Amino acid sequence: MQGTCSHCGKEGRIRKGLCDAHYFRQWRTGDLGPVDIATKRPGATCTVTGCDAPHGARGYCAKHLTRVIRHGDPLTVLTPAVKRGEANPTWKGDLCGYTAAHDRVRRALGSARNYTCECGDNAAHWAYDHADPCEKRGPEGPYSTDLAHYRPMCVPCHKRMDLAHLSQ
Repeated sequence: MQGTCSHCGKEGRIRKGLCDAHYFRQWRTGDLGPVDIATKRPGATCTVTGCDAPHGARGYCAKHLTRVIRHGDPLTVLTPAVKRGEANPTWKGDLCGYTAAHDRVRRALGSARNYTCECGDNAAHWAYDHADPCEKRGPEGPYSTDLAHYRPMCVPCHKRMDLAHLSQ
């Protein structure tokens, strides 16, 4: 409901005669607090030197506040790089599962949508060709950890190939 706060005079959404800031302050603490908690300082900017972004919370803009929360310092820019592949301490090599194998294919070869299916249509999936002598089986079905055994295929061709393989 729209109206005017009975405590600070701010116009906007009103609950039980109070703006959101005063309503929730009273709900949390039992006290309305000062009149000026609900009003933002006009023209207030981030306290980081050289940053002219609008003030958000704790004296920082959204970008610098995020850095303070993540790193404890508003000037820290880089986050530790995620180690991929064999450099990752959780790397399982050929013991990976169906989903990880397919993620590796997408990461190494890109989206199948960037390729053309054997029939000439646009590809939609990376399809396992069922030709790997070291084929793995998971609850989702057969797969391979060898990228050479995946082909870009449209949905109908992918289904036909998988159904033909199931019937063998």
